[in-house]
Amino acid sequence: MVHVQVNGLNLKSVPKLIECGTASHLPFSEESIEASVTNLLRANQPLPEDYKEGYETWYNAFMEGKAGVFTMPVARVVNMIEETMSGTGQSK
Repeated sequence: MVHVQVNGLNLKSVPKLIECGTASHLPFSEESIEASVTNLLRANQPLPEDYKEGYETWYNAFMEGKAGVFTMPVARVVNMIEETMSGTGQSK
């Protein structure tokens, strides 16, 4: 598993802001990350200060069998988050 933070989410519900959101914790399969990354920009960076709460919530649910990891490309997950938060996503 690879745990990432995504900064600069563009939420259509707040059109005046170009970058207005952060997903502080997103768990991905290693394969999804390998398929998503084209250039490594930085490595071995300090953890973001706000990761802990999201990670602990996910970890506890994961240990209870109630959470998993994303197995799709990072870009697709980011699009889903933006659509959900802006109210433009489709329910299935």
